[in-house]
Amino acid sequence: MTLCPGKKINSAQSGPWDRDLDIDLQAIQVWGARALVNLMEEHEYELLRVPDYVAKVRSYPMEYYHLPIVDGHRPDGRFMELWKSAGPKLRQILLDGGKILIHCRAVWDEPVRWRLNCWWNWACRMKRQFRRYAMPVLTQSKHGIRKNMFTPAGR
Repeated sequence: MTLCPGKKINSAQSGPWDRDLDIDLQAIQVWGARALVNLMEEHEYELLRVPDYVAKVRSYPMEYYHLPIVDGHRPDGRFMELWKSAGPKLRQILLDGGKILIHCRAVWDEPVRWRLNCWWNWACRMKRQFRRYAMPVLTQSKHGIRKNMFTPAGR
């Protein structure tokens, strides 16, 4: 789980960000992601000054899933409908030993922690179910999240 690749914003709780989308996507590709899951809503691309985000991501050799969750809310019917198709495909990637990068706008604000916790708990359950020897460390299990699970190149 990480922040939006290519994020550019002058004022954020964590300070200013001026990332390069291509450099971030190259780092994600080198990391070995077979899929990228975007939890942001469409209007957030403009807020983070990545208007060409979707086209750029689709130009890289990885599967792309847009499963938007309204900021500050739990997954709604729209998400659940998209999940019917995306969920089995993402589970199969994990079962095959593949990597999935999940991102939203900021990563560490309170609503995003909730999103991350849902995904992380699901991923841990899947990992334990199919790789019983690979248990998350205590801090991961205790908090349901792990900060800096993946940080693209630069800041």
